[in-house]
Amino acid sequence: MQMNALKRELATLTARHTDEIIALLAAYNFISRDDVAQQAIARSDNTPLGASISRSVPGKYEVVVLGKRLHAQTLSKIFVRIVDEIHSRDAEILTRFGQVKARTRFFIARSRYDVHTGRRDLPAIKTNSGWWVSENVGTADVNRAISALCKCARLRYGEDISPVRRR
Repeated sequence: MQMNALKRELATLTARHTDEIIALLAAYNFISRDDVAQQAIARSDNTPLGASISRSVPGKYEVVVLGKRLHAQTLSKIFVRIVDEIHSRDAEILTRFGQVKARTRFFIARSRYDVHTGRRDLPAIKTNSGWWVSENVGTADVNRAISALCKCARLRYGEDISPVRRR
């Protein structure tokens, strides 16, 4: 009997505070803001579920690419956003950048298995523009990649594309 009452109360609270719950889940990286926004589950007022959190939870990391401020919850996703932003401006830059190798891996690759050559067990994430990047990155890795990307694109590191920073 108590269990049913608890379930009803929990359902009522969940319905009333859905955006807050999703914002917390996104803030602690249990789900990504991008995933929440793409779900677009309609509420009674016809606004997509999680629409308010895309404004209230901008992301843990920030970078400025040619004047455009980008945010993401993880370092790998901020690098994905950078790659997609550069692709939208000039896809040929990424073709050149795809040939540049970091110490042990390529910064970007056309195949997930080419990012970590010989290490199929390491995770990679696909960008919207079709490139793959490593999910196993730290701040120094992303900033090295940004610097190398700037060289390929003839941009100024720190001016045209800022180093990634934690918000």
